[in-house]
Amino acid sequence: MDADFYHSNSEDELLTFIQGCQEKVAGRHGIIVLVEPLGSLQTNFSNTMVEVRAFLNRDGKDNPALMISLRELTEIDLTLEDFSTNADIIRHVHFENPAGNTRQRVAPRPDNGIDNCPFMGQLSHIEYCGTISLPQGATEQIVEYCRRLWKNWRSRFLVSSLQK
Repeated sequence: MDADFYHSNSEDELLTFIQGCQEKVAGRHGIIVLVEPLGSLQTNFSNTMVEVRAFLNRDGKDNPALMISLRELTEIDLTLEDFSTNADIIRHVHFENPAGNTRQRVAPRPDNGIDNCPFMGQLSHIEYCGTISLPQGATEQIVEYCRRLWKNWRSRFLVSSLQK
């Protein structure tokens, strides 16, 4: 069998599963089902934002929505500039070190040499108010560092918005 057969069956099976979750639990209790796009090393479909949006649109409902991970942005072809285009479906952000390997999720740290400001700036720009989570094992110091980053960028956005 060819790759297209597996691709379409996997996507159809996932959509059927999500619709079942919506009908039996999520829709009845106001729960949003999140879909996290993964890179091509981890799955064979919905590897880009264009594919994910098309997949989510197949359902025809506000639920499911999108979870994005800083680690997957490049792999799923989501540039920081694309945030505005996809702001309507982003409901959860997993904030982690984008340089982490595919098996281990690592929380951002102030000393890891990665500039998280563009990412935080884009979240502020789209006025993101959803959940932001950190990888398991994030210390209290890392949580405080991430809170400071978010508050600083959120404040900058609010000030610049008022000045316009």
